[in-house]
Amino acid sequence: MPVKQLLSGAGVVVALSALGGTAWAHSDPPPSSVGLVPCSRCQENDWHLHFGTSYRDTVTASPRDARAAVVAALENDQWIVEPPGTVPGLLTEWKPIRNILFRFFSGKAFARIFVDVTPVSRNRSEIRFQGGVATPRDIEHNPAMGFAERHYASAVRDWQQDVRQLIARGTTR
Repeated sequence: MPVKQLLSGAGVVVALSALGGTAWAHSDPPPSSVGLVPCSRCQENDWHLHFGTSYRDTVTASPRDARAAVVAALENDQWIVEPPGTVPGLLTEWKPIRNILFRFFSGKAFARIFVDVTPVSRNRSEIRFQGGVATPRDIEHNPAMGFAERHYASAVRDWQQDVRQLIARGTTR
């Protein structure tokens, strides 16, 4: 590799490190009371909230089995599900977003997930998935938003596939 390319690559790393110093700093997540109700975009307790598109999927499973598969799929991805009764449906705790590029543009960022399982019939259920992001500054017009929205859509499709596989195997824990 030519020295010029090596130095320019090193310069980018140094610049990212210097400019995004707070982007990699660990911080406490928002309180669990922040973002209990999805909104398209809002602000609570000094946190800017942005909720992604709500995705729906209908599965061949009773609501009980679908819910168990949903919880297992979330836990397989290291999400911690809040105790029942916090909100209707399932809600995860806030989890730090570790993607370096996203954090560079947004600063510290945390995500949580809302999932509702509703019966369609005795053996069919609809699963509604929606994720939310909390950041200390508004990211609505952030250059990373397009990347984040595409990554979110891809992650939801992967998660829906995991839920379907758990249901097909009859494995819920």
